Amino acid sequence: MQWAPSSARQAFWRAERGRLPILLVALLLIGGVGWFTQKLLRQLIRLRQYQAVTLLVQRDLLSQDNLQAMYQRLVDNVVVQTEAIGAYVITRELAGAFLTIQAMADTGDDPLSDRAVPLRCPAQGICPTIVAGEVFRTGLQQGPLNPSSSALTQDVNDDRSVFDRVRSVMAIPVFVGGGEIPFAVLVIESEEIQHFTRSLQETLKQLATSLGLGLSRYYEQRELEQAKAEIEILARHDMLTHLPNRRFLEEQLEQAMARAERHGKLLAVCMLDLDGFKPVNDAYGHEAGDEVLVTLGKRLPEALRKMDFVARLGGDEFVLLVEDLSGPNDLTPIFAKVEEAMNTPISLSHGEIVQISGSMGIALYPLGKEETGDQLLRGADHALYESKSNKVDREHFWVIGDKNAARERQRTPAQRLLSEGALEVWYQPVLSGGSRKVVGVEALARLRDDDGRILYPAEFLPQLSVDDLTNLSSMVLTQALEDLKKLDNLGWSLWVSFNVVPESFCGSCVPRLQGVIDASGVAPQRITLEILEGSDFLERNVALSALQGIKDMGIRLALDDVGSAYASLLRLKELPIDEIKLDQGFVRFLGERPQDLHFVRTIQDLASELQLDLCSGRRGNPRHPRCHAHNRCALSAGICDIQALATDQSAAVSLWLCHRYRHTSGQSVRSLCRHPEIACCHKKYITNQFYTT
Repeated sequence: MQWAPSSARQAFWRAERGRLPILLVALLLIGGVGWFTQKLLRQLIRLRQYQAVTLLVQRDLLSQDNLQAMYQRLVDNVVVQTEAIGAYVITRELAGAFLTIQAMADTGDDPLSDRAVPLRCPAQGICPTIVAGEVFRTGLQQGPLNPSSSALTQDVNDDRSVFDRVRSVMAIPVFVGGGEIPFAVLVIESEEIQHFTRSLQETLKQLATSLGLGLSRYYEQRELEQAKAEIEILARHDMLTHLPNRRFLEEQLEQAMARAERHGKLLAVCMLDLDGFKPVNDAYGHEAGDEVLVTLGKRLPEALRKMDFVARLGGDEFVLLVEDLSGPNDLTPIFAKVEEAMNTPISLSHGEIVQISGSMGIALYPLGKEETGDQLLRGADHALYESKSNKVDREHFWVIGDKNAARERQRTPAQRLLSEGALEVWYQPVLSGGSRKVVGVEALARLRDDDGRILYPAEFLPQLSVDDLTNLSSMVLTQALEDLKKLDNLGWSLWVSFNVVPESFCGSCVPRLQGVIDASGVAPQRITLEILEGSDFLERNVALSALQGIKDMGIRLALDDVGSAYASLLRLKELPIDEIKLDQGFVRFLGERPQDLHFVRTIQDLASELQLDLCSGRRGNPRHPRCHAHNRCALSAGICDIQALATDQSAAVSLWLCHRYRHTSGQSVRSLCRHPEIACCHKKYITNQFYTT
């Protein structure tokens, strides 16, 4: 049987008619599920986009120190990374009906987007400012809302091209520092009515919270910086006049001195003192005096050039730093303006008018390499005293100090004696501990004052600067090496030691020492450098480096007066020394305090373990030789000092050595006295009982 086509179709539809509704329902269900899935997926993607923006914003806020850049970065990320078509950060003025668009970004192309931000707009201007104004008024989130149907925005006159596409707007308040009033408002626009889902709204709240935290951090950091700046200003400025104080002056003075040397120009350090200031205080009170100081604190900087500097030391004293001078004559026109600023009458708050003047002393720099900022201030102060003492006869209100007189006033008696050649080198013999033979001499520095009195190191060393001490050591060594060569010619082959303070060890001390030795022709192995103990300077790297350089030259190093400072023993293992010299205080009174022998034995054992020579220092009492023998000291110093005169000192030393230690010398006094130098010396010192038997 064959089916006609029409009959087949009719039969098929009769058979499938009952299942068609089920099929249609299935198709509709599949389509609905697909639509819902697509919508949910789109919402999830949109949510992830905003979450990514939030993470970007949080990261940027931690590293962004520019507030405007922080705002702009936020809105740019919102528009670029999400489906939003507009984003704005809006703040409110403290008073008035205007808002400020701090940052904006949209997908439109209109004049508003091209304007520079911040942009000041009326609160009822465009859609973003209207909804932001409502947030500021209520403190609550606004939206999402449709601008065309919302009563808040339906009458808005917004001519932005992007506004025609806006179907949904949301405005979220941004709070800073836990405040209840919004600091800013984040406004986001979308072209989809249902763009802002509940999940997305929560994400946008997190975004606004992150912005608030960033703002809090920004303002806290700015307040901290302002507080630090204020503290720094208070620490470096005078509270009354707001001029720099002494601390700031010292910093500027050091820099100004460096600039003067670098540029080959003069620096004028000027000490200014007001004349007639006390009568103002007495007549009108301290408040009036403060007004005078405040007025001058404003006038003086205006009278000087921009490169110059003014500071108040206190009271009615000011210091002026005038730089870049070719000569003293350059000061005349500058100080004429300063004088005019001082002499101009000052009107006080209660109506009185006062007029004051001033005296000023000036110290010019550079005067010499040894000058310091403190010395310049003292020199200017001396010149000020001279100016005030000669008010009647002076030509100007300022006086330039006499640098030679100022330098002389600053020198101590010991510095003056040293510069005038009052140094005398005395010698002390050093004996071998076993044979009791003289093996060397220690060169000792003495100063003789104008009255013939001898100054010993304990008296004059504290009066000398580090440079003076360095020069002193160099002078003693130079003289000692010359005398050593003369002693060689007289038959005494000895070594010599001299003292050096640790503070003089610097980068230039090694070349300087090398120069003295090379000029003398004496072998470095015959020289012992004794380091005075009692300073922590030896712990510094520069001192250790200098010591190693000296030792590499072949010079022996000895640590003097071991036991006089607490850290001596700790340093012994670190210092590149060859010998330690026991403090004489432990040896001088051994007869009265035999218990000190325990300490001496300990030092001797330590020296033996470290393979160092030990010198026991001078013997204060020749009746106690057993003390030295018992302690097995390698060397010991002589009983008394030997004065060496300028012209015949080596001969005198030789004669004394021969007489005092004649049992150790191959020459007799009689034979030595035939030497022409010794003959003269012998007569002189026999007469003066230079030595005793």
